[in-house]
Amino acid sequence: MRDRVLSERYRLLASLGRGGMGSVWLAEDLVLRRRVALKELINDRGAQHLDQGRKRVVREARALARLDHPSIVSVYDVFVEEGDPWIVMEYVRGRSLAELIDDGPLDERSTARIGLRVLSALEAAHRADVLHRDVKPANIIVTDAGKVFLVDFGVAHVSGATSVTAGHAVLGTLEFLAPERLVGDDAGPPADLWSLGVTLYCALEGHTPFKRSGDRHVAATMWAIMNVTPAPPHAAPELADAIMGLLNRDPAGRLRAGALASILRSVAAPTPAR
Repeated sequence: MRDRVLSERYRLLASLGRGGMGSVWLAEDLVLRRRVALKELINDRGAQHLDQGRKRVVREARALARLDHPSIVSVYDVFVEEGDPWIVMEYVRGRSLAELIDDGPLDERSTARIGLRVLSALEAAHRADVLHRDVKPANIIVTDAGKVFLVDFGVAHVSGATSVTAGHAVLGTLEFLAPERLVGDDAGPPADLWSLGVTLYCALEGHTPFKRSGDRHVAATMWAIMNVTPAPPHAAPELADAIMGLLNRDPAGRLRAGALASILRSVAAPTPAR
Protein backbone atom coordinates (compact mmCIF):
# COMPACT_ATOMS: atom_id res chain seq x y z
CA MET A 1 0.00 0.00 0.00
CA ARG A 2 2.87 2.39 0.73
CA ASP A 3 3.55 4.87 -2.10
CA ARG A 4 0.18 4.07 -3.67
CA VAL A 5 -1.52 7.19 -5.04
CA LEU A 6 -5.25 7.45 -4.39
CA SER A 7 -7.72 9.63 -6.28
CA GLU A 8 -4.74 10.81 -8.37
CA ARG A 9 -3.83 13.08 -5.47
CA TYR A 10 -2.95 11.39 -2.18
CA ARG A 11 0.26 9.36 -1.84
CA LEU A 12 0.27 6.91 1.08
CA LEU A 13 3.38 7.31 3.22
CA ALA A 14 2.92 5.18 6.34
CA SER A 15 0.32 3.40 8.42
CA LEU A 16 -0.71 5.38 11.51
CA GLY A 17 -2.83 2.70 13.12
CA ARG A 18 -5.89 0.53 12.88
CA GLY A 19 -9.16 0.66 14.80
CA GLY A 20 -12.48 -1.08 14.82
CA MET A 21 -13.92 0.96 11.95
CA GLY A 22 -10.90 1.55 9.76
CA SER A 23 -7.19 2.07 9.41
CA VAL A 24 -5.51 5.46 9.20
CA TRP A 25 -2.65 6.38 6.89
CA LEU A 26 -0.26 9.29 6.74
CA ALA A 27 -0.38 10.64 3.20
CA GLU A 28 0.92 13.50 1.10
CA ASP A 29 -1.53 15.74 -0.73
CA LEU A 30 0.27 16.10 -4.06
CA VAL A 31 -1.79 19.16 -5.04
CA LEU A 32 -1.50 21.28 -1.89
CA ARG A 33 1.83 19.72 -0.84
CA ARG A 34 0.86 19.04 2.73
CA ARG A 35 0.56 15.98 4.91
CA VAL A 36 -2.90 14.65 5.65
CA ALA A 37 -4.45 11.66 7.39
CA LEU A 38 -6.45 9.23 5.27
CA LYS A 39 -8.95 6.86 6.85
CA GLU A 40 -9.96 3.73 4.97
CA LEU A 41 -12.70 1.24 5.70
CA ILE A 42 -11.72 -2.12 7.14
CA ASN A 43 -14.00 -4.97 6.12
CA ASP A 44 -13.50 -8.58 7.10
CA ARG A 45 -17.10 -9.65 7.73
CA GLY A 46 -18.78 -9.83 4.36
CA ALA A 47 -20.81 -7.71 1.97
CA GLN A 48 -23.48 -6.60 4.45
CA HIS A 49 -20.91 -5.23 6.87
CA LEU A 50 -19.04 -3.63 3.95
CA ASP A 51 -22.16 -1.70 2.97
CA GLN A 52 -22.75 -0.64 6.58
CA GLY A 53 -19.11 0.35 6.88
CA ARG A 54 -19.30 2.52 3.78
CA LYS A 55 -22.27 4.33 5.26
CA ARG A 56 -20.39 4.80 8.54
CA VAL A 57 -17.42 6.35 6.74
CA VAL A 58 -19.69 8.86 5.04
CA ARG A 59 -21.52 9.46 8.32
CA GLU A 60 -18.25 10.14 10.14
CA ALA A 61 -17.20 12.64 7.48
CA ARG A 62 -20.54 14.41 7.66
CA ALA A 63 -20.42 14.47 11.46
CA LEU A 64 -16.94 16.00 11.46
CA ALA A 65 -17.88 18.47 8.74
CA ARG A 66 -20.57 19.86 11.05
CA LEU A 67 -18.01 20.63 13.74
CA ASP A 68 -15.65 23.57 14.01
CA HIS A 69 -13.52 23.30 17.12
CA PRO A 70 -9.77 23.56 17.79
CA SER A 71 -9.74 20.13 19.46
CA ILE A 72 -11.57 18.32 16.64
CA VAL A 73 -9.70 17.46 13.43
CA SER A 74 -10.95 19.05 10.22
CA VAL A 75 -12.28 17.04 7.26
CA TYR A 76 -10.82 18.09 3.92
CA ASP A 77 -12.32 15.63 1.45
CA VAL A 78 -14.13 12.33 0.88
CA PHE A 79 -13.45 10.22 -2.20
CA VAL A 80 -14.17 6.73 -3.49
CA GLU A 81 -11.37 4.44 -4.66
CA GLU A 82 -12.27 1.08 -6.19
CA GLY A 83 -15.71 1.25 -4.61
CA ASP A 84 -14.51 2.13 -1.11
CA PRO A 85 -14.85 5.56 0.54
CA TRP A 86 -11.89 7.31 2.14
CA ILE A 87 -11.87 10.35 4.42
CA VAL A 88 -9.13 12.96 4.09
CA MET A 89 -8.51 14.66 7.43
CA GLU A 90 -6.19 17.09 9.13
CA TYR A 91 -3.01 15.30 10.21
CA VAL A 92 -2.24 15.66 13.90
CA ARG A 93 1.18 14.53 15.07
CA GLY A 94 1.31 13.42 18.69
CA ARG A 95 0.78 10.56 21.10
CA SER A 96 -2.50 9.11 22.21
CA LEU A 97 -3.53 9.45 25.82
CA ALA A 98 -3.42 5.65 25.96
CA GLU A 99 0.28 5.77 25.08
CA LEU A 100 0.91 8.43 27.71
CA ILE A 101 -0.86 6.31 30.33
CA ASP A 102 1.33 3.35 29.35
CA ASP A 103 4.27 5.44 30.57
CA GLY A 104 2.55 5.83 33.93
CA PRO A 105 -0.53 7.52 35.43
CA LEU A 106 -0.89 11.26 34.89
CA ASP A 107 -0.99 13.86 37.64
CA GLU A 108 -4.21 15.71 38.45
CA ARG A 109 -3.34 18.95 36.69
CA SER A 110 -2.33 17.25 33.44
CA THR A 111 -5.45 15.09 33.57
CA ALA A 112 -7.64 18.15 34.17
CA ARG A 113 -6.07 20.06 31.29
CA ILE A 114 -6.63 17.20 28.87
CA GLY A 115 -10.11 16.57 30.21
CA LEU A 116 -11.04 20.23 29.79
CA ARG A 117 -10.11 20.21 26.10
CA VAL A 118 -11.94 16.93 25.45
CA LEU A 119 -14.99 18.22 27.30
CA SER A 120 -14.96 21.39 25.21
CA ALA A 121 -14.82 19.29 22.03
CA LEU A 122 -17.70 17.13 23.25
CA GLU A 123 -19.80 20.18 24.10
CA ALA A 124 -19.25 21.51 20.57
CA ALA A 125 -20.27 18.15 19.13
CA HIS A 126 -23.34 17.94 21.34
CA ARG A 127 -24.44 21.44 20.33
CA ALA A 128 -24.34 20.19 16.73
CA ASP A 129 -26.40 17.13 17.76
CA VAL A 130 -23.41 14.81 17.28
CA LEU A 131 -22.61 12.11 19.85
CA HIS A 132 -19.09 10.68 19.76
CA ARG A 133 -19.95 7.30 21.38
CA ASP A 134 -16.35 6.07 21.67
CA VAL A 135 -14.53 8.45 24.02
CA LYS A 136 -11.46 6.66 25.37
CA PRO A 137 -7.72 7.31 25.81
CA ALA A 138 -6.85 5.81 22.41
CA ASN A 139 -9.06 8.42 20.73
CA ILE A 140 -7.42 11.42 22.40
CA ILE A 141 -4.23 12.78 20.83
CA VAL A 142 -1.82 15.08 22.68
CA THR A 143 0.76 16.92 20.59
CA ASP A 144 4.27 17.83 21.70
CA ALA A 145 3.04 21.42 22.08
CA GLY A 146 0.32 20.28 24.47
CA LYS A 147 -2.63 20.61 22.11
CA VAL A 148 -5.38 18.04 22.62
CA PHE A 149 -7.55 16.48 19.92
CA LEU A 150 -10.56 14.18 20.16
CA VAL A 151 -10.42 11.87 17.14
CA ASP A 152 -12.19 8.92 15.54
CA PHE A 153 -15.83 9.82 15.16
CA GLY A 154 -16.27 6.49 13.35
CA VAL A 155 -19.19 5.42 15.55
CA ALA A 156 -20.61 8.91 15.99
CA HIS A 157 -24.36 9.42 15.83
CA VAL A 158 -25.95 12.47 14.26
CA SER A 159 -29.36 13.30 15.68
CA GLY A 160 -32.07 12.60 13.13
CA ALA A 161 -29.84 10.40 10.96
CA THR A 162 -30.91 6.92 9.95
CA SER A 163 -29.13 4.15 11.85
CA VAL A 164 -26.74 2.00 9.84
CA THR A 165 -26.20 -0.56 12.59
CA ALA A 166 -27.59 -4.02 11.96
CA GLY A 167 -30.00 -5.28 14.58
CA HIS A 168 -29.25 -4.04 18.08
CA ALA A 169 -25.46 -4.11 17.93
CA VAL A 170 -23.71 -1.78 20.36
CA LEU A 171 -20.84 0.22 18.93
CA GLY A 172 -17.95 1.46 21.01
CA THR A 173 -15.35 0.06 23.41
CA LEU A 174 -16.95 -2.04 26.14
CA GLU A 175 -15.17 -0.87 29.29
CA PHE A 176 -15.91 2.78 28.42
CA LEU A 177 -19.60 2.34 27.56
CA ALA A 178 -22.30 3.95 29.68
CA PRO A 179 -24.88 1.64 31.30
CA GLU A 180 -27.74 3.06 29.25
CA ARG A 181 -25.95 2.09 26.07
CA LEU A 182 -25.41 -1.46 27.27
CA VAL A 183 -29.12 -2.00 27.87
CA GLY A 184 -30.18 -0.31 24.64
CA ASP A 185 -31.82 2.76 26.14
CA ASP A 186 -31.76 6.08 24.33
CA ALA A 187 -28.34 7.54 25.02
CA GLY A 188 -27.67 11.26 24.81
CA PRO A 189 -24.75 13.52 25.76
CA PRO A 190 -24.55 12.07 29.32
CA ALA A 191 -23.33 8.79 27.78
CA ASP A 192 -20.30 10.59 26.33
CA LEU A 193 -19.69 12.20 29.74
CA TRP A 194 -19.70 8.76 31.39
CA SER A 195 -17.03 7.64 28.90
CA LEU A 196 -15.03 10.78 29.66
CA GLY A 197 -15.28 9.92 33.36
CA VAL A 198 -13.90 6.44 32.74
CA THR A 199 -11.15 7.99 30.63
CA LEU A 200 -10.13 10.46 33.35
CA TYR A 201 -10.18 7.66 35.93
CA CYS A 202 -7.90 5.63 33.67
CA ALA A 203 -5.52 8.57 33.22
CA LEU A 204 -5.14 8.97 36.98
CA GLU A 205 -5.06 5.32 38.03
CA GLY A 206 -3.49 3.69 34.99
CA HIS A 207 -6.43 1.33 34.43
CA THR A 208 -10.16 1.48 33.82
CA PRO A 209 -12.48 0.85 36.79
CA PHE A 210 -14.66 -1.74 35.07
CA LYS A 211 -12.53 -3.90 32.76
CA ARG A 212 -12.33 -7.51 33.90
CA SER A 213 -10.16 -10.41 32.73
CA GLY A 214 -10.61 -14.16 32.50
CA ASP A 215 -12.58 -16.53 30.31
CA ARG A 216 -15.80 -14.58 30.81
CA HIS A 217 -14.28 -11.13 30.75
CA VAL A 218 -16.94 -9.63 28.46
CA ALA A 219 -19.84 -10.69 30.68
CA ALA A 220 -17.85 -9.76 33.80
CA THR A 221 -17.06 -6.30 32.44
CA MET A 222 -20.70 -5.70 31.53
CA TRP A 223 -21.79 -6.84 34.99
CA ALA A 224 -19.27 -4.49 36.61
CA ILE A 225 -20.52 -1.51 34.60
CA MET A 226 -24.10 -2.24 35.62
CA ASN A 227 -23.48 -3.14 39.27
CA VAL A 228 -20.09 -2.16 40.69
CA THR A 229 -19.33 1.24 42.20
CA PRO A 230 -15.56 1.61 41.89
CA ALA A 231 -13.40 3.11 44.59
CA PRO A 232 -12.69 6.79 43.91
CA PRO A 233 -9.31 7.44 42.27
CA HIS A 234 -6.98 7.61 45.26
CA ALA A 235 -4.40 9.83 43.55
CA ALA A 236 -6.89 12.58 42.74
CA PRO A 237 -8.35 14.31 45.80
CA GLU A 238 -9.50 17.32 43.77
CA LEU A 239 -10.98 15.37 40.86
CA ALA A 240 -12.32 12.30 42.65
CA ASP A 241 -15.80 13.67 43.38
CA ALA A 242 -16.21 14.95 39.82
CA ILE A 243 -15.17 11.62 38.31
CA MET A 244 -17.51 9.70 40.58
CA GLY A 245 -20.25 12.14 39.59
CA LEU A 246 -19.63 11.24 35.96
CA LEU A 247 -19.92 7.55 36.86
CA ASN A 248 -23.46 7.91 38.21
CA ARG A 249 -25.45 5.12 36.53
CA ASP A 250 -28.50 7.35 36.26
CA PRO A 251 -27.95 9.67 33.27
CA ALA A 252 -30.28 12.26 34.81
CA GLY A 253 -28.16 12.36 37.96
CA ARG A 254 -24.81 12.39 36.20
CA LEU A 255 -22.53 15.39 36.63
CA ARG A 256 -23.34 18.02 34.02
CA ALA A 257 -20.84 19.43 31.56
CA GLY A 258 -20.95 22.94 33.03
CA ALA A 259 -20.18 21.76 36.56
CA LEU A 260 -17.42 19.49 35.28
CA ALA A 261 -15.85 22.34 33.30
CA SER A 262 -15.69 24.52 36.43
CA ILE A 263 -13.94 21.79 38.40
CA LEU A 264 -11.50 20.96 35.61
CA ARG A 265 -10.61 24.64 35.13
CA SER A 266 -9.94 25.02 38.85
CA VAL A 267 -7.64 21.98 38.96
CA ALA A 268 -5.92 22.81 35.67
CA ALA A 269 -5.09 26.38 36.71
CA PRO A 270 -1.45 27.03 37.63
CA THR A 271 -0.71 27.21 41.33
CA PRO A 272 -0.28 30.89 42.32
CA ALA A 273 3.28 31.87 43.13
CA ARG A 274 3.95 32.55 46.80
